[in-house]
Amino acid sequence: MSAVRSKTVIAIVRGRNWGIHMRYLLALVLVLFAPVAHAQGGFTFANTPGPHGVGLRVVHQHDFSRSYRGATDPVTGKAVTVDKARPIQTLIWYPAAKSGTPVRYNDYLRLSATEEMFGRSDAEITAATAGFLRSAISAGPEARIKAETERTMWAVRDAAPATGKFPVVIYAPSFGAPAYENADMAEYLASQGYVVIASPSVG
Repeated sequence: MSAVRSKTVIAIVRGRNWGIHMRYLLALVLVLFAPVAHAQGGFTFANTPGPHGVGLRVVHQHDFSRSYRGATDPVTGKAVTVDKARPIQTLIWYPAAKSGTPVRYNDYLRLSATEEMFGRSDAEITAATAGFLRSAISAGPEARIKAETERTMWAVRDAAPATGKFPVVIYAPSFGAPAYENADMAEYLASQGYVVIASPSVG
């Protein structure tokens, strides 16, 4: 990826979710294969960061005007006890002070485990992410997958925001994709002085 094209995309809510594992898989496939189809090595983002550090904030909200879950669980048949409103996990990348420890790509993968269930414990998130990685490793080169998940990104969780006013980009992930689908691009834009907002396409 030698250049990044930025454009404002209006988020459109699409059809019903394909499931959390599909979003995990799509995210990792994009990182492992799409950018490096012509190369043997792992993905290296070619653009150098801009003048700003990059902050990442995760916001959990519910849209109570629309239901997301039925009264009963379609698998167990039991009554649904969690909130039936549509969950909206929003990722916000923003210009920030250059300080703190950046996230790894695995930290983005972990966010898929809380797209629909915000209250999951750290142990549940770890187990869900590990389960996905076991499936991914069985379908691809283990060493490369592990190297990509441990890759250091640019964003720092909840970093102090830079002062000033910045333009906003609303990014709409592809169908069934997670909010961090184009995390490299979002981080790059934030480093250049943009605020990037995205939420997963959960239907």
